[in-house]
Amino acid sequence: MNNASETGINILDEITSELVSSMDFTQAIAVMQANYSAEYSHEKISILFDMVKEDKWTKERFSRTLKWMLKNRKFADWTIADWFSYSVNVYPYSWYLKQVQEHGAGVNNQIEVYLFDNETRMYKYIDGNELPFPRKLIGEDSKPIMIICDECGKQRQPLGVCEHCGK
Repeated sequence: MNNASETGINILDEITSELVSSMDFTQAIAVMQANYSAEYSHEKISILFDMVKEDKWTKERFSRTLKWMLKNRKFADWTIADWFSYSVNVYPYSWYLKQVQEHGAGVNNQIEVYLFDNETRMYKYIDGNELPFPRKLIGEDSKPIMIICDECGKQRQPLGVCEHCGK
């Protein structure tokens, strides 16, 4: 997770649970068919299941993706790519700083931070996708956000002028 870029990482890949089973998959397809009043070809279902297994999807990821499909796909004609287009991205500290610099300190009320096992912090906008990791709202975080001043090399607040060198 430490090599996350400003484009983020899909945190669904990091959620641990049992791998999706053929029974989970069969039940999900039954729900899809009932929801869309449609039948899907055996070939399409087999290809999707093989790809999901190959990517080692967990039950948690599969369940979240199924819910997303049901909420967002209005028509029965989904493609396999639709299943793989759902993601929940989290971002590194550099992304967070960029959000504060671009949108001001008020953005802290819209961003949450997730804490991972090795004290890694990853950030995302609050969007209703709660993740099964310890979470804090940025506004609740008592640690002040500091950056290094390019001019004098001392720590300063991310917005405004440096209190040390005035730049």
